[in-house]
Amino acid sequence: MAMAFTTSQPYQNTTWLNASQYYDNSNRRRIESSDIPVFACYAAIAVTGCICNSLTIAVMVRNPALHTLYNFLLLNLAIGDLISSAFSIAKFIIIVCANQSDGLSDVSAILICRFFTTIIYFSIILSVLTLAAISLERYFGIVKPIVHRNMTTKRLKYFLLFTWVITITGPALTSGQMRMEKTRYYCFASSDAKDWPRWKSIVGWIALTCANIIPFIIITVVYLKIIIHMRQLNREPDLATGENSQSARLAQQKTAKTIRLLIIITVLFSVAILPELVYFAMIFSDRTYIDAVLFYKIGIPTVAINAVNPLIYTLSNPTFRSAAQRLIRRPRQRRVAFSSMRVASPPLTTTTTA
Repeated sequence: MAMAFTTSQPYQNTTWLNASQYYDNSNRRRIESSDIPVFACYAAIAVTGCICNSLTIAVMVRNPALHTLYNFLLLNLAIGDLISSAFSIAKFIIIVCANQSDGLSDVSAILICRFFTTIIYFSIILSVLTLAAISLERYFGIVKPIVHRNMTTKRLKYFLLFTWVITITGPALTSGQMRMEKTRYYCFASSDAKDWPRWKSIVGWIALTCANIIPFIIITVVYLKIIIHMRQLNREPDLATGENSQSARLAQQKTAKTIRLLIIITVLFSVAILPELVYFAMIFSDRTYIDAVLFYKIGIPTVAINAVNPLIYTLSNPTFRSAAQRLIRRPRQRRVAFSSMRVASPPLTTTTTA
């Protein structure tokens, strides 16, 4: 999910850190003790992401009661994050194996760098767009329920298909400019990237705006409108009784709890992804370079948020919690039942006739 990048200069040419101490006589980077905490964090986060997102996907697929528009969007978020977590594990396996062997060939380095670059940016953009779609779905469901009835599952599938196409196509085209610095196993923009024509920088700013800035603006405006609408509902008494009924208050409290959870997760994701957005802005402005190791470390919060996002959302749903408990207990119940059957069944005896 977060392979580090520099801009048009390889890591050795940056001035943030002295890189000479990290190399042996073969000019190939050794795995140092300072790498172990970073590797451990990424490994733990990747495994957690695989477990959490796999559980979310399994529960939603196996329970028709959870097949709603809101949950389909959560399912889309979980699938994207699962792919990202799985490829994070694969990336570290490749790095460790390459470090212990003779390294990577030129062709392998280019293919791996472009492939993982595509996966990284695919996950980030898909998460942002899905979070924006979730906020809009909640807005129409709470503020404009009549419009929400026209949001069918078929239309949602078309939207998800469109989202996957653009989130894969865009990063795939961008990854063509990436190369791997094989002595450190980091990707950076190719040497001619600093000589990009002005129109490419403009296209980059447009892509950054459409894929990240505009969705976050939409999310902010939508949640503000939902909060204002919820406060107005709390002030308006029921027309029949002259006061808010108990059922209406409970429904409003449940909705408010969900909205608070969505806002908290969105804010955390926004704060986590902010350093990466600043990094992209620096690339398009061509003002400075960011050290690969530094960017590699500041990407950990984004990876962590993506790993647990869907599970946090879905744990707020009592139906999901009970379904997850049944799914987790089922293998253990099968083992217990199988063991009891073996104990209860009498041993087989054979009779012989003279």
